[in-house]
Amino acid sequence: PYSTVFHSIIVHKDNGVPIQVGVRYINPEIAPDFLEQDFAAATVSEYLLDRAPVSQVEHVIEALIPESWIREILQINSAEPCLALHRKTWSGDRIVTKSIFYYPGSRFALGGRFSPETPGSLRVT
Repeated sequence: PYSTVFHSIIVHKDNGVPIQVGVRYINPEIAPDFLEQDFAAATVSEYLLDRAPVSQVEHVIEALIPESWIREILQINSAEPCLALHRKTWSGDRIVTKSIFYYPGSRFALGGRFSPETPGSLRVT
């Protein structure tokens, strides 16, 4: 609490239509030069992974009606739900980022494909 963090808001579009708003909080101890970066040259993810290899990732997905400023950016009305992907990343024992990615319900579906570490087993924590 009360620590300084860096903050980014990135809008992803498909053919000019917004499909994601990413709101990220970045630990400045991990990336002290974050604010001086040109993210047209490398994405935020590429930059952070170069400085802090991920050791853990936590995802929580929820459906919600987003705040008005998110709806405005995504160009959706007040009744359209979004999928919100809450993500925390660690490098070693330090939190690198805490993020929320908002996806308009009418324009997005989330899915995944997983392979077990060894055949016949699946490790979920």
